[in-house]
Amino acid sequence: MQQIRITSAWREVNFSSDQLANCGVRLFEGNMESYVGRPQFLYKIEEPMKEYFRFY
Repeated sequence: MQQIRITSAWREVNFSSDQLANCGVRLFEGNMESYVGRPQFLYKIEEPMKEYFRFY
């Protein structure tokens, strides 16, 4: 191994996974939902190689 790179992102910056996780939490135990293509509630998906920032 030549190099290790560790990165992280705020959950709010990774908004697609944040929305999917929130929907999964609301499911009843044992239930599952699957989608072909982009789910309607994901109105925006992150763009590859674009930086997103969170300011307070």
